[in-house]
Amino acid sequence: MKRLYILLFLLTLFSCSQTMKHPNISGKIKTEGNSSPNTFYVGLYNLSRFFIGEPLEFREQSEDSFSLDVAPGQYTLVVYTLETEMMRQHILIPDQNTRIRLEISLPPRGLDEDIESVTLVGEFCEWDQKKGVNLISREGIWTLGNESPLKKGDRYYFIVNDQVVYDVLEKNVEAVKKGAGLRNIYSGDKIVFDPSNYRHPVKKATARVEGFDLHDEYNRLQEDLVTFDYEAGGLLRKSSTLEKNDYSQSYSRLITKLDAMENNYDEFFGQAWLDKRLDTIVYCHPVYMEYSQLREAGNVEGETLEEFFSSERFEDFFSKHLELSKNLDPDSILLEGEFVDTLYF
Repeated sequence: MKRLYILLFLLTLFSCSQTMKHPNISGKIKTEGNSSPNTFYVGLYNLSRFFIGEPLEFREQSEDSFSLDVAPGQYTLVVYTLETEMMRQHILIPDQNTRIRLEISLPPRGLDEDIESVTLVGEFCEWDQKKGVNLISREGIWTLGNESPLKKGDRYYFIVNDQVVYDVLEKNVEAVKKGAGLRNIYSGDKIVFDPSNYRHPVKKATARVEGFDLHDEYNRLQEDLVTFDYEAGGLLRKSSTLEKNDYSQSYSRLITKLDAMENNYDEFFGQAWLDKRLDTIVYCHPVYMEYSQLREAGNVEGETLEEFFSSERFEDFFSKHLELSKNLDPDSILLEGEFVDTLYF
């Protein structure tokens, strides 16, 4: 009888493990045109709006499908091959029950018809485009004017206009996990860039996504946040040259734009906008700029500092920051962490 109880207990555990669902991202990959890639590159990263960092998981596989078990969170998924464009999607997993499914279509790798510049970049210049070597165009074929700066075994790629392009004439190619892309390993042959090897219409990779109804809106949100961050960054760069009134007016316009953007989104994303609003107040509010200028001038002591803290403008900053912080949900999956950066003087 005791053995029967143990058997029933084990069967129950097995049954539960079989029925439990875990958050998951899966996909089926289709390539357009005549390409039949031998290798598919699949990379999963923490949410990356600008530069992609180290992967949480990276696969080089022959299968045209994948399945990734994940935890609730915000991610960036990339999928590509040697011959195709890269698919990049931001993925939100809001809870333990979410299972995202993608049908991915990768078109042939394309290139702009009007090529203004081709730059050789690699380990020899520490991947700095400004230190790279510009190729010279002769009847539409781009070559090095002088001796190659590459040594056998060096990593490199081309930057065509502003687009990173690997050398299809070099057989040694490797995937770049940090940053997501491709680069070559120099074998010693002549460096030549022939645009005819890349001639396909420029077409974006696409993905049909199921499993989260607000997926498209979430990706649009990330694009809008990038646009807003560029504008906020531009204001910060001009802060040292603007008069106080001009800066305050520019800051007010920035907040107005933030209001207008937020109104275009489902209330589900409210915490993401609250996060961005706090971030903007902490780093862009005129009070922060004023304090930065006092600190740079060495006036952070005595009567000057006392006057600053007792001013109406500081009270306005502090009250708005406190009011917004009260509405923050620290458990929200949409928070990115920078909201905890508080202004300490």
